[in-house]
Amino acid sequence: MVQVKSLTNGRTTESDNSMSPDQPPMPPPSTTLWPNGRKVEVIGLTGDFGSGKTIFGLSICPGEKTLVYDFEKSSSAYQSLGFDRVDMADEMLRRLPKGYKPVDLFRWWYDHIRSIKPGQYTVIMVDPISEIEAGIVEYISERPQEFGLTPNQIRNSAGLMWGKMKDFWKSILQDIAARCETFVFTSHLRSVWKGNAPTGKKSAKGKETLMELASLYLWMDRKADEKGNVPDVPAANVLKSRLADHRFIDGELKWIDLLPPRLPKATPAAIRNYILNPPDFSKLKPSERFVE
Repeated sequence: MVQVKSLTNGRTTESDNSMSPDQPPMPPPSTTLWPNGRKVEVIGLTGDFGSGKTIFGLSICPGEKTLVYDFEKSSSAYQSLGFDRVDMADEMLRRLPKGYKPVDLFRWWYDHIRSIKPGQYTVIMVDPISEIEAGIVEYISERPQEFGLTPNQIRNSAGLMWGKMKDFWKSILQDIAARCETFVFTSHLRSVWKGNAPTGKKSAKGKETLMELASLYLWMDRKADEKGNVPDVPAANVLKSRLADHRFIDGELKWIDLLPPRLPKATPAAIRNYILNPPDFSKLKPSERFVE
């Protein structure tokens, strides 16, 4: 493991650059984040606790050009990386010491997002996103007329309310993505129920709007091997990816995926390496195949 230190605005920042030699180095913030001019505008990360979601987001562009809205204090252990961090719990306690509701949190966050100048940050991260979604519902319920609804429709027509919520959420996410090169959000997992009983399966929390807008959505894990050893670097199933080449082959437009169904190493460096060296889908490695 190589420790890389640099001086940023008078602060010494430290990052863990433990990528393998065959992976491209992290580009400086002044250059494009992804090789070959690729854009990865929205990244979604889900997985169990400890699966590496937070450190993935912080590793995309280590340093002061990354802004993190931390709702669960999960990024506090990595502050030596030098990113800008908003501790949402501390911020709300300072402003509303007698307590606050999700809508209070959303209002402050929404105003803060709109104060960011385009290009001010290269990466903006929300960790996790579920706290924001809860506040949006309350926000719409408080002002139905602004969304073309009546109070009666809010109370009695869940379908109308959720439709407005998704449209509003989509506009917010698009606004954030326009202010930076890559917007990252994390999401916890929830148990899937059928009827009144759990199925034993899990899925990512959050409205489908998140999946619709994501350029890349990863389900991360750090599964122990047969000896019980947990890997230092997580792997991930690729739930969605817009990273592809488009070529005309025999007169037909072909979509050629740049990522395999599963990332053996789910890191920004590994994704950059796949962009430069796409997988051969006729000869996928066992570690590159989707895992249920």
